[in-house]
Amino acid sequence: MVAANVNTLLTEFGKTAYAKLAPGMGSPEDNIRGPFETLFTGLAALGGMAVIPIGETKLGEERVRPDYAILVGTDRLPVGFIELKAPGVGSNTDKFRKGHNKRQWDRLAALPNVIYSDGNSWALYRSGKKTRVATLVGDLQVGPGLEDDGWLLPLIVEFLDWTPRPPTGIADLVEKVAGLCALLRAEVLELLPDSPSLAALAADWRNLLFPQASDERFADGYAQAVTFALLLARAEGTDFTGRSVHEISSMLSKNHSLMGKALDVLTDPSLLGELRTSVDTLVRVCGVVDWNVLRKAKGKEPWLHFYEDFLAAYDPKLRRETGSYYTPPAVVECMVAFVDEVLRTHLHRPLGLAADDVTIVDPAMGTGTFLLDIVGTIARTIESTEGPGAVPARLREAAKRVIGFEIQAGPYAVAELRTLATFDRYKADPPPNGLRLYVTDTLDDPYVEDVHLGAIYEPIARSRREANKVKKEVPVLVVIGNPPYGDKAKGRGGWIESGNPGAEEPPLLDDFRQAGSGRYEYALKNLYVYFWRWALWKAFEAHPGYEVGVVAFITSSGWLSG
Repeated sequence: MVAANVNTLLTEFGKTAYAKLAPGMGSPEDNIRGPFETLFTGLAALGGMAVIPIGETKLGEERVRPDYAILVGTDRLPVGFIELKAPGVGSNTDKFRKGHNKRQWDRLAALPNVIYSDGNSWALYRSGKKTRVATLVGDLQVGPGLEDDGWLLPLIVEFLDWTPRPPTGIADLVEKVAGLCALLRAEVLELLPDSPSLAALAADWRNLLFPQASDERFADGYAQAVTFALLLARAEGTDFTGRSVHEISSMLSKNHSLMGKALDVLTDPSLLGELRTSVDTLVRVCGVVDWNVLRKAKGKEPWLHFYEDFLAAYDPKLRRETGSYYTPPAVVECMVAFVDEVLRTHLHRPLGLAADDVTIVDPAMGTGTFLLDIVGTIARTIESTEGPGAVPARLREAAKRVIGFEIQAGPYAVAELRTLATFDRYKADPPPNGLRLYVTDTLDDPYVEDVHLGAIYEPIARSRREANKVKKEVPVLVVIGNPPYGDKAKGRGGWIESGNPGAEEPPLLDDFRQAGSGRYEYALKNLYVYFWRWALWKAFEAHPGYEVGVVAFITSSGWLSG
């Protein structure tokens, strides 16, 4: 009886679709959308499920977004996506070797639950792996007669039965979230030109944090901020069951005001629109993450390698451009110990990094590896000189002198979580105003006027305002870290490279230029060179009366030879 009902649906689908496929009737893919939706909802009903296909409205040739997002039941739970191809293209993605189909599949392969179909053949993919295939009898290109091969309804039921499973390890977690984050970024970028609300949000984002941010940078910041805010909320123990994104953001804001507000602003109902399904899918996937399980599976801190692994899967090119590479702990420990020794032996600070007048900044903190080792070094010094009982209070005071800047929301969230966990390990509360970790572009002009966009943005605006205050007003004795690498970085050096158009002083980078060596100036267009110039300015030039300090960077050997 069920098979007969399936064939009845297929007969009607074949008739209506074939009629629309007549030559000269427009795009074959677009023409079969209506009949396909009717068939799919009918098949779902046979499987006992009510579905809502949310159709993609922007159908340009180069789109990455799948044709449909599928919601199930009265709760409208997102379960997966469908990509519809023109009859004859097939559903075997192994055949996509080049062109748009290949580029699109490279993105969609990371999604947890996707159907590919051209009406004739159907394939179900889970995170890029083909799990079930149905090949109908007949061909829409030849005639309207289609019959069930016996596998179509089981494929639909398996697709609609999808529920996220808790990741069993870091690699599993990366596989589950990186693809969804990348899809969300692609959606933001595709919708931005035609969405006044998203465009306004992008303008506010630039005013608040990154004045030079391109649309691509905004879309990336959006996707990473949402993804890592959700992961941060789960790490803090927030139960997502029955909670809206707004409720999750409110709970996150209690301990992580910037990331909580970012999640709230970026997922405001007036902005979501066509992004809602991807965001809701991310909420479902992140909602089952159990960090206690991941800690046991990894055998050590699960956040340690997570961001680098995430970025390698999410966007290897962005990883290279931003220089987001994991710094081995042995190297970090050596550099921090060296700086501590220099402070004691050459700069008259017997307590080294633990001295009350030593302020430290990592201008590209990533996930906070240097800052964590600095905190540990300070704690050990206090314990050895004043006893274990003095550590919590003194470490809380020291937190005011440990500063980190990071341009990407993802590693910032990880750094904040790891730093708070380190303070907790030493039974030290963070200072009343929170940790001095900021989402900011270190190379941006610190002297720009503050932009006021209303109370709703205040936690985000405060990050840039306080970061700029540190850049221009707070004397720093130690600048340490692993700044990003990136040659051919012309135009990415911000204030260091171009200066302030309203000021008479030349850009700080000009001090690195040598008369008669113009043919070598290309070597200056590197991110690490920009960071070196910023560090030297901050440690030795920015604050009269504070002309001594230490700059310790991991840097390409080209810095010495060039």
